[in-house]
Formats: sequence, C-alpha cells, structure tokens
Amino acid sequence: MTRLTQAAYCGETDMLHGLLNNGADIDALDDAALTPLMYAAMQGQKFTLDALLARGALVNRRSRRDHTALLLAAFSRHPVIVRHLLKQGSDVNASDIHGTAPLMAAAYAGHAGIVRQLLAAGAAVNTCSFSGRTALILAAWHGNAEVVALLLEAGAEPETQTEKGETALSVAVRRGDPAIIELIAGALAMRQGINTDAR
Repeated sequence: MTRLTQAAYCGETDMLHGLLNNGADIDALDDAALTPLMYAAMQGQKFTLDALLARGALVNRRSRRDHTALLLAAFSRHPVIVRHLLKQGSDVNASDIHGTAPLMAAAYAGHAGIVRQLLAAGAAVNTCSFSGRTALILAAWHGNAEVVALLLEAGAEPETQTEKGETALSVAVRRGDPAIIELIAGALAMRQGINTDAR
C-alpha cells in the first residue's frame, strides 16, 4: 500500500488531502493494483470517496484485473457507496478479466438492495462471465432466494448454462434449496406456457 491508498482504506480524509496537495497521484495503482478510490469503495469510506471524487478521481478507472470501484463496492456489500458511484457515472456493466460485472458481484454477495440499485441503473441481467455464470446462477449457488426472485422478475434467463452445463435450477437442486427450486421451476413453467401460447 502507498500512503495515499492507506489513507483511503482507513478513511483518513485529512491525510489524503495533505498527500494530494503534495503531489500524490490520485489515480495511481499501488502494488496490489488498486487505486485510492477502489480502497475507499471496498471499505465503505464514503467521506473519503467523496473527497477523492471531488478532487478528480476517475470513477471508471480499472485495476490491472479490470476491477472498478463499483464492482468492488458491490462485492463488498456497501449500498451507500454503490448508490453514490452510480450517481457519479460509474459504468454499471463494466466487467473484470473474468467477465464478472457488478450485478454478478452483488448476486454472489447476496445483497438484494444492491441488486435492486444496479438493475434500476440498467445492469444487464443476463450477462455471463467467461465461464458462463450469470447473476442468477451465482444467486442460486449462494442460496439467496430474495436475489433470485429479483433477478427473475427483471428477466433473468433461467435456462442459461455454464461451460460445465450447469443451470440455476441444477445448482439449486444440487444445493437442496427448496425455495429457490420453486422460484426457478415456476419461472421455467411460465416461460414454457408463454412459448406454447405463441405457437
């Protein structure tokens, strides 16, 4: 960690201003390949994040693994930070080197409030990682019925398969999660009924 990223991580806003006044690079990656804004987002340091943005930090700057502050805030379960970054123009669909987008990170983390925010901001509900995992599959894997329901209501495709042939339903069956099985089976039945009516 640099002194600047440490200040962002710990929420030391006065120290951060002092370092920036002395010429510290606000968007520089440290040895962990993260920027001060990313640390503030991960740690939920809103005042420090506000200070960085006010001084020109790039909201869509990427780490060497293509993480953005928004993706890290979503994964770290910080809804206030997510809301603020979205208002500042964060790319809601920016994915990392594995193809993981913020909605997928929020589904993995099981935070329904953040999932709602991202969907309202235009997150693509059926985006897949490079291994074929969608937000719905990740939510099923982690057993969060509320998130599964939100994603299905937003149009998540329940039949999408990973590169290993897994679907959200097969994941829920393997986990033995009756609530999620019921939600996905109901969505599949409704979809099949609509397809039948369209013939």
